[in-house]
Amino acid sequence: MEKIKIDSLSFGEGYGVGRSEGKVVFVPYGVPGDVVTVEITEEKKRYSIGKIIDIEEKSPLRIEAACRYFGECGGCQWLNIGYGDELEWKEKLVRETLERLGGVECGEIEVFRSPKELGYRARATFHRHEGKLGYHKRSSNEIVEIDSCPLLCEELNATLEELRAMKIPREVTTIEVAHLGGSVGVVFNAKELKGGFKPEPTGSISGVKVITKNRAGRKKVLWKSGEQELKQDVFGVTVITSLGSFMQGNTELNEVLVGYVTEEAGEDKEALAIDLFSGSGNFALTLAKKFKKVTAVESDSASVVVGRKGLALAGLENVKFITGNAYKDEFYDKCKDLEKDAPAVVILDPPRGGADAALEKAAGLAPEKIIYVSCNPSTLARDLRRLPELGLKIDKIALFDMFPRTFHVETVVSISRA
Repeated sequence: MEKIKIDSLSFGEGYGVGRSEGKVVFVPYGVPGDVVTVEITEEKKRYSIGKIIDIEEKSPLRIEAACRYFGECGGCQWLNIGYGDELEWKEKLVRETLERLGGVECGEIEVFRSPKELGYRARATFHRHEGKLGYHKRSSNEIVEIDSCPLLCEELNATLEELRAMKIPREVTTIEVAHLGGSVGVVFNAKELKGGFKPEPTGSISGVKVITKNRAGRKKVLWKSGEQELKQDVFGVTVITSLGSFMQGNTELNEVLVGYVTEEAGEDKEALAIDLFSGSGNFALTLAKKFKKVTAVESDSASVVVGRKGLALAGLENVKFITGNAYKDEFYDKCKDLEKDAPAVVILDPPRGGADAALEKAAGLAPEKIIYVSCNPSTLARDLRRLPELGLKIDKIALFDMFPRTFHVETVVSISRA
């Protein structure tokens, strides 16, 4: 047993951080200011991981977690910290990560808080094993069975209750749920499903899909019924999401994010805007009102299909969706053939792995601005370190708390030519 003081928090797992004899100790559910007795559960060369056995002195930041599963379930990490304090720590951690890993001088970071700190989550993935349905335990594949989650919106908690009562084959290992515009979609993901499983929409559920993967990892839709598309109004246009495709989980803050990004992009009715990793048009459809042309690039063909439906629904004729991989040279060669003029702005909204090669490719298109939307501060920092060699500089940094009560955060960096 060791007695340590928790001095800070960390990204990656959201652990509290202390020191014992100079060595870093990561402590799950530790709050800065706590003095705790820990049992070391993992000993590494450069750090240890400890489990709280007793809290000898409670931090003034510590609050009672509004969930009976907290501390066992791995769904959230910071439910035991006041929300204002959580936002301060997120700003501090983003700043430290960008400065330490990216060599960035951050200046002021504008922070946009979530309108809701609980009940905001409109998308989730539940795990199943041996009849249990819930989230994974922290750092484990073991499942914590839950009957509700305080982060989920009311509609998805109702869906969870219905799923718990449903007869589901054991081959179904994950269930994706999403709520948009009054509709709930459910995707059942199965391993080599045998026999017919044909669920129908019922209760809160508007549409269902059953997907299986073969041994090569290829997906196959085995069954679908009901609504296969979810719709959300964003600044007067309808953005459509296909069941199982990516969407932002915090729909209220997403509209604020879209407004900020499109404002930073500027307006030029004679110019082109390019939206890389566009999904079904979360940014592209709003950009269409501000630019002569918009080219939206997305690798998920289902998102491209519904993105084009959204264009037709909005009556937009100046947006072009392309199915393409923004990391690959082939797309940029194709883009040069399609677009003769340099874009005024490029939006980068990559997955957690970051823009990586796509940043260099985007810079090669010679835009006046690049707006980089990141869900991973570490890969963002790696990419920002390359800006000087690409002839680019940072103008502004903003933080959007899309995922309250967890360590996850969205960062937007406005970039221009140096």
